[in-house]
Amino acid sequence: MADQQHLALLKQGADAWNTWRMQNPTVRPDLRGAILCSAWLSKTNLSKANLRGAYLYGAYLFQADLSEANLSRANLSKANLHGSNLSKANLRGAILSESNLKEANLSNANFKGANLSGSTLQEAYLKDQQRSNDENVRQDISPT
Repeated sequence: MADQQHLALLKQGADAWNTWRMQNPTVRPDLRGAILCSAWLSKTNLSKANLRGAYLYGAYLFQADLSEANLSRANLSKANLHGSNLSKANLRGAILSESNLKEANLSNANFKGANLSGSTLQEAYLKDQQRSNDENVRQDISPT
């Protein structure tokens, strides 16, 4: 269950949340199972947050930082994640159907068992596992 203080602070908006995150860099936000349906979380710093099983259906996460976040079994159906950073995020078993992942950074994210049906992945950044160097490669993986 989510830490109620973390949840209340998040609901105050991105500015208040991001200020708190800068003041508390070692705290890993606990938002497990939080109901954030259609929440406006644009440009919110949710890096390393525990959002396991969170309900983010239709959430607006444009350019949000979700790097290293635990989003396993979260419902992100119809979420707008355009330009968001999901690098090293755990999305194991997450539902991302019909979500917008355009231009999102998906490098080293774990999508094992995730549902991405109908999602937009145009110009998403993926780790190029074929290269010997450690750079991210921009790839257009939208359906033709």
